Amino acid sequence: MFGGYYFLWAPSSQSVVESPEKKGEVLNKFVTEVAAKLKKKDISKIDKYVIARATDEWARNPFLENELALKPRPSQQGAEGVSQEVSFKYSGYMETGDQRLAIINGMEYTVGEELEPGGYTVNSISANQVVIGVVGTDKIIVVEAKETN
Repeated sequence: MFGGYYFLWAPSSQSVVESPEKKGEVLNKFVTEVAAKLKKKDISKIDKYVIARATDEWARNPFLENELALKPRPSQQGAEGVSQEVSFKYSGYMETGDQRLAIINGMEYTVGEELEPGGYTVNSISANQVVIGVVGTDKIIVVEAKETN
């Protein structure tokens, strides 16, 4: 009998579910009020410029590293001909537990990984520098950490 009473006559403690139309009306009203308040607010010339430029296409994405740093550059080495020289930019360091990560030319590497472009491996990583080895030789390249602003 309690079950019948509970489901049929007991007052509901649950909240009333609003219809999607009602929620849409409330949202539209809120957006309209915010838009009206923003029109009344005095916007500086700089803010107007930023708002106008926000929808423009970017000629160059400022968040991507310069691709020229990854391309090999020829350098003269006497009678042996031309060899390829690559520049490396060590811009980040992170240590979690016993694993160290270095950000070199915008990509994350751990010790032993091969760098892009190929032919180079990460020999060691510290907060101040990274040691890069040239595959197949004893040559190493020490790259100091470079802070970016």
